[in-house]
Amino acid sequence: MIRKLNSFFFDPVPVSGVARMRILIGLILVIQTLTLLPALDDFFGPGAFVTPSSMFGPGSPHIRLIEWWGGGALAVRMVFGIHLIASLSFLAGFFTRTSGVIAYLTLVSIHHQNLRILNSGDTALRFALFFLILAPSGALWSIDARNHHRKNSGSDQTPSIPKHAPWALRMIQLQTSAIYLFTSLSKVPGQTWFDGTAVYYATRLWDFERFGIDPLFNSMAALKILSWTTLALEFALGTLIWIPTLRIPLILCGIGFHLGIEFTMNIPWFEWVMITLLIGMWPTNRTFFPLMSRRTKSSQS
Repeated sequence: MIRKLNSFFFDPVPVSGVARMRILIGLILVIQTLTLLPALDDFFGPGAFVTPSSMFGPGSPHIRLIEWWGGGALAVRMVFGIHLIASLSFLAGFFTRTSGVIAYLTLVSIHHQNLRILNSGDTALRFALFFLILAPSGALWSIDARNHHRKNSGSDQTPSIPKHAPWALRMIQLQTSAIYLFTSLSKVPGQTWFDGTAVYYATRLWDFERFGIDPLFNSMAALKILSWTTLALEFALGTLIWIPTLRIPLILCGIGFHLGIEFTMNIPWFEWVMITLLIGMWPTNRTFFPLMSRRTKSSQS
């Protein structure tokens, strides 16, 4: 068992897995920040709807750079500006680890400034970014990788895919699996999931509605099937996803599941973060971006 655990966490695998996640997480960070810019003062400024003092008790641990820098409108714009630049740098893989650390500190600071607008996707975004900082996320498909290769080989050819001990990626994968497992287990005590009415109630939350599918959402038989398959899929994504032959089909089903929720419900960024985490579960010996893979193989030959 110890040998298997050691192999699971430390046997070298291609860095394409963490590089993929760096690009997707960086893209989410950048777009999410841009969408918040029109509402900076309402959500984070000195006249915001919710003040940080109403969310934290005295002495509670937090990181709030906005308050530490005066709490005014200028401090809000400084933190968001730094966060946007760091996120763009992390996305491009330029000074990857440094930009990742800065993006993480500013992201946590933004989240601690207003907890009321967050959802579980923001929590998942934080832990994914944290572990990507600890992984060699900039070792492939990045400016850092290109500069390193050019410096050491004097060539502009696409470098071969390096390998790394995947312990940080495994931590993200284990946490992703735990999210689905405990989400499914938390539904077990609820009567509505077993009698099949849970999705009926979820689709009647008008504040979260995006696009309705009336023929589907008005059929009790279809709603019961959706409730039961949701429960089964979440449990499978938390457990059966570790069986190699089932992993890719379950990942694809999970991506389709989250795209369906994204189409019908407005839960900002949650579905895209979870899709990214599922992509992080993709087997490291199977390519996910075929074009990139072919380009790398041709450069090696």
